[in-house]
Amino acid sequence: IGYAAELIRSGQADAVLTGGADALSDVLFAGFNCLESLSPEPAAPYSKDRQGLSLGEGSGMLVLVREDVAERIGAPVLAEVLGYALSADGYHPTAPHPEGKGAARAIRAALGAAGVEPEEIRYVNSHGTGTPKNDPAETKATRLALGAAADTVAVSSTKSMIGHLLGAAGAVECIVTVKALQEQVAPPTANYRERDPECDLDYVPNVARPLAMDVALSNNFAFGGANASLVLGRGGLRRTPKSPERDRVVITGRSTLTSAGTDPEEVWRAFAEGRACTSVEDGVRIGRVALDPSPFLSPRERRRMDRLGIFSVISAKLALGDAGLTLTDENRERIGAILGTGVGPMESLENFTRPVIEEGAAGANPAIFPNTVYNAAVGQVAMQVGTLGPASAVTAGHAAGASALCYGYDLLVSDQADAMLCLAADTLTDTVIGGYRDLGVLAKAEPEGRDQGGYALAEAGVALVLERLSHARGRGAAILGEVLGCAITSDARGVGQYDPEGAGLEQAMRLALERAGLEPSDVGAIWSGLDGHPGIDAAERAAINRVFGDVSEDAGAGGAGGDGSAPRLFAPKLLFGEPVGAGAPLSAVLALAAWQRRPEGVPSDRPALINSCSLGGTNFSIVLAAHV
Repeated sequence: IGYAAELIRSGQADAVLTGGADALSDVLFAGFNCLESLSPEPAAPYSKDRQGLSLGEGSGMLVLVREDVAERIGAPVLAEVLGYALSADGYHPTAPHPEGKGAARAIRAALGAAGVEPEEIRYVNSHGTGTPKNDPAETKATRLALGAAADTVAVSSTKSMIGHLLGAAGAVECIVTVKALQEQVAPPTANYRERDPECDLDYVPNVARPLAMDVALSNNFAFGGANASLVLGRGGLRRTPKSPERDRVVITGRSTLTSAGTDPEEVWRAFAEGRACTSVEDGVRIGRVALDPSPFLSPRERRRMDRLGIFSVISAKLALGDAGLTLTDENRERIGAILGTGVGPMESLENFTRPVIEEGAAGANPAIFPNTVYNAAVGQVAMQVGTLGPASAVTAGHAAGASALCYGYDLLVSDQADAMLCLAADTLTDTVIGGYRDLGVLAKAEPEGRDQGGYALAEAGVALVLERLSHARGRGAAILGEVLGCAITSDARGVGQYDPEGAGLEQAMRLALERAGLEPSDVGAIWSGLDGHPGIDAAERAAINRVFGDVSEDAGAGGAGGDGSAPRLFAPKLLFGEPVGAGAPLSAVLALAAWQRRPEGVPSDRPALINSCSLGGTNFSIVLAAHV
């Protein structure tokens, strides 16, 4: 919801449909049960006799519209999104920081973004799960963030009535908060029976209460120590949020864990030589990452991490080292991490689910279950690396890494952080490979590399360090390039479908160039998402030809290219395989390397365009420049 509001404020959209959804399953129930988090009675948040949470399912959706558009079309203004913020605990895979420090940072940052003082908050729709550790930690976070104003604020938990809706919780609870502002009523915390000395706020016990309010706060916190706070104003308040101090965004560090090697130099050499980096496994080509994690993580640190988490942490450490960015107590709260992953934590999902299916609830492993959520790996980054700024996981299938880059860029432009680790990681299991095989998108391996009809599949972990220009210059960082702009579009054809004409990608490229202040003729290289899928590749080529005219195409950096005026078109996935969500960040690393090495036929001083598309028709275009 907060990101949707930022897309509107930054001019990337006029309106956004935003929200969340989650559905119950026996496997999910077994997971929370094995953590001993479930209450045998309806959840009683903040009550001394609380025994845990109640699970629920559902969905919630909101329509966010720019104010002038709402006025023009006569849409009712139910509430105003004044500000939001994210933070990381960096403390534990499931438990919140006992002093509520991470959650308090999110609340304070959201108030700062909204330009709201603590005493203006009259109502807080709390996370309020009813678990022994969450409720006291959130109480402390509220006191830490609001100070003396915490003694006069009404706090209540929607979860006491409808349960914890997981991915839908924030959306539904935002809707409840909107209604509270509309009706001027503080909803109750149900099932409250006995005061807990550790939970000493006004929880509106059992009965709703009339409450005059202009501004309210909605909090949600998650596994992995990810925190989000949203500040809402009542409809018609017409409160202008604080204007952020915008800045340019530069790239100062990168790392690669790929089938071509685990060092950017190795990856560039493979690309420059046009060397294929996949091998045949059971009739298809697969790209594996050969990685020894022991120099980066001890056996104890790896004990409860899956391969996705290991890839994420190691690529984060290497990228920070490449950027020369050392985390300290003074700067870590302004350095965050966004992970893009296409297939997500499949290794942990398989390892947890299989015994539950075979043995029932007794087969549920509490050591594995926390890793089955998408943001577990970025939580591990916060714990192992120390990034306490904005933290989240995003997915858009094969465009997940591009999504992470765009989100990190937007957070930096709007001054929510000084630096962001933009990560992309995906790992392969037999089940993942089997799923792609069943979809019919993998090319059958033929002699002499004459594969046709699909692509090779690869795993990868890639990271880029993005910084506000002022921050990078202030610490004397070496600047590798600049992000000039990006755009996101959708083909809107449905699940697993795409526009065969590439109209959505064409729109993304034109919008990204417009936001970067460039013409198509300014671009020197296009780093495409071409991977061997006949339909999607044809759509991208058609879109590129409409925007740029005929371009010279090459998988690697060899060859002299065209006459130097038209952009060169590169297809690194044809060499490295389709790295699921890591394709766009990998292309960005190669674009930076091309500017440094100036290979023949590649313009060294002209901007580059990076394309990334998902199987579901989500399109991203990102414009990079070689120099600031």
